[in-house]
Order: sequence, then C-alpha cells, then structure tokens
Amino acid sequence: MATNFLIKNEGENAPIFVRVQKTHRNENGIRVFDANILKSTGLSCNSIYWKDFLSVRDGGKKSLNYRNYWVNGEGAETLYKLHEIENEIASHFDTQTTMDAGKLNEILTTIVGEKKKVVKMPSVSEYIAEFFANAENRIGIASDKILSKNTINAMKTACARFLDFEKASRRHYQFIELDEDFKAEFRHYLEVTKEFRANNVSKIFGELRTLCNYAERDYKGLKVSPCVKDGNFKTKRVDVDAIYLTAGEVEKFKAVPLSGTDEIARDIFLVGIYTAQRVSDYNHIGTDNIKTGENGKKYISLKQQKTGKKVLIPCKSELCEILEKYPEGLPFLWPQHINERIKKIGALAGIDSPVEVVSIKGGKKVVETFPKYKLIHTHTARRTGATWMYLAGMDIYDIMKATGHGSYDVLKKYIKADELDALKTLEKYDYFK
Repeated sequence: MATNFLIKNEGENAPIFVRVQKTHRNENGIRVFDANILKSTGLSCNSIYWKDFLSVRDGGKKSLNYRNYWVNGEGAETLYKLHEIENEIASHFDTQTTMDAGKLNEILTTIVGEKKKVVKMPSVSEYIAEFFANAENRIGIASDKILSKNTINAMKTACARFLDFEKASRRHYQFIELDEDFKAEFRHYLEVTKEFRANNVSKIFGELRTLCNYAERDYKGLKVSPCVKDGNFKTKRVDVDAIYLTAGEVEKFKAVPLSGTDEIARDIFLVGIYTAQRVSDYNHIGTDNIKTGENGKKYISLKQQKTGKKVLIPCKSELCEILEKYPEGLPFLWPQHINERIKKIGALAGIDSPVEVVSIKGGKKVVETFPKYKLIHTHTARRTGATWMYLAGMDIYDIMKATGHGSYDVLKKYIKADELDALKTLEKYDYFK
C-alpha cells in the first residue's frame, strides 16, 4: 500500500492531491489493484515549498524553508491534516484489503472538514517584537509579580544583541534552531567580533534563555531546542574581583567639596553604602520608606524591586544626616549619571590604588590594571555596605536580613568572606604586627 501526495499546478494556493495505491497478485501471478485512487484533498499550499515537503518525506533533513513554512508558518495546519489523512488511510488497510473512492472521500471529508486550529508559531525575532510590545504588563515566570523595569531593560539589551547577530549572519532563527551550532556562532560573535567580556556574554545567554521560557509559556507546543534547557547554555562567568571601599576611602570621598548634582549623586551613593541595597532600591527611597520605631529610632522599610522581598534597615547616624537634607525624599538620578559622577569624585578624592582585573576578551584571558576610582559604580555601594557589616562582626544571617540575600553561600561569596576571615586570622599573629 502506498499513499502519496502531489500537486499539479504552481502558485500560492496549489491544490494538493492524494494517490492511494494497493495491489496484490492473483493466483496467476498477475498484479491486481485493490485501490488505485487519485483525489483532491481539498487542501492547498505554496508550490515554492513543495520540494521541501517531498524531501523530508523521502528521509531528507528539515531545511530552514521547511521549518519556516511547514512547521511554524502558513503550511503548519496543512501539514497536520496531510499526516492525519495518511494515518487514517493506513488504519483503514489494517482491517480492510480494498478501498473505493467513496471511503477515501469519507476520510477526506472527516479530516479536511475539521476546523482544528493550529497556532502559527513565531520565530525568535517575531516573538521578541511581540514580547516587548506589552512587556510592562507581563507576569514573571517564577512569581506572580509584574516585571520590573530593570528586568525588562536587561532582557531588551540582550535581545538587541541577538537581533544584531541575526542581521550580521543574515539568518532568521526559529526557537528549535537555538542549538549548539547557534551557541558557538553567537558566542564567537559576542566575544570576538564585539569584544564583550565573559560576564556580559553569560548575561546575554541567560536573558535569551529566559525569553525562551516566556515563549514556551505563551505558545503551547512551541518547539525550543534542548540546548537551551542545558545547564551549559548560559556560558560560564568569570569571578571579577569587584571592589568595595574602605572606611578611610569613604571618608576621603565625603571630604571632596561638592554642590548641585554632584553632591546629590554622592549622597545617593552613600545611602547605598549605609543601606547595602541595590541601586534600583536605594535610588528610590522616599519619605514613605522612612519609619520611626517604638524606641524612637528611624529605619528604612522597602520592598526590593528585583526580588519583591521586604527588608528593614536601621538608620546609622550618617544615613540620618543625609536623609534630613532632603525633607521631600531622596532625589532620583539615572544610574549612568550617578556612575559618571562618583568616578569623578573618586578621582578627586585620590582613591587611585591600582586594582588588577582579570577578564575574558575575544575568548582570551586578559589581565588589566586600573586606578580604583575607575571601578567605582553604583553596585560598589551595596558590596561596600555588606562587607562593612561583616567586618564589624555581624552574623552573616543577620546581614542577609538587611541585604535581602536568599542564600548564605551566595552572600559569603559576594563579600568574599573566606578571604576576609583568612586576613583577620593572620593579623592576630605578632609576625604581622
């Protein structure tokens, strides 16, 4: 028994026919037809993609055209119905030896007459456009909260790099094509062509994986490459020796005479140190975040934008002094403007001890040395505050309550607690006095 499909005309709506043939040999050895029917299926397709269809039926590989048209495009519903027709014909011959035109017409009417809706699956770039069209109203994958602006911006940056890569490579990727070959080519593009650092590359791959998770949630049945689910899809990060400022350096930082926006930027940064929060949280502290406890002491109460955790931070005297300067709440500055100014202030303060930074550029390990002020940025405040708490003898679990860290091990690594403990242990010995 053989079931074949064919088209007789060309065009965007070429009719598809089915031919059913089944033979047997009679007692005289002559081949006799049990079925020999050619009939229109009632379906049609764009004839440009018919060769791709036939190639896959003959055991060939699924070409990009095949995936774009027959799997994720206009031909998806037609492909589904052709498979159904073929399966029903095969099922018929499981119990019957012959088939007439009437039976074939019954099968075609049943299948082609069904209005089974097949959702067109988007390509990666199509889904990116769809995702960001209403990103502000989307609910997170791991929570029931609306996505924060910072999360959206991080995903938008990563997707922009992916779209740049698509343009450079003249490809239009489907989710199923985000395989090992794609990973190698995209990584080479980021590390060698664009000279991105390893941690930036890792972050881009991580955000791309998150996008795939959203696409799977939005489109049931969407085929995403297993490579994306692999724990190695997100490339390895490099342990960059992020800095913190010593108490002496902060005093020098505070001593620089400033006014206007420069002074505001410094105050916002210092609030970050005294609260040990992320810039997305310490840059938004308003009067409603400042509370007074039963003992008369002030504290900060805020809900962290990234995690949704509520944290309470007692106000140091230095923090109270800054907050009292702004009775209507701490002013807001864009993080990039804060970064520009605190680096300049760090230079004026003479915070210029050399710091060695190890990174990956173009796939190669690179060691560079910078004056410390060039490495100061908004996140330095959080690391500085958390490190000071640890050096002051605070229990690490209590530090977690203030910083909002959910993991003991992550916080220890974050503040490099093992290194600090080793230093304190060695300093006890007379040899180092």
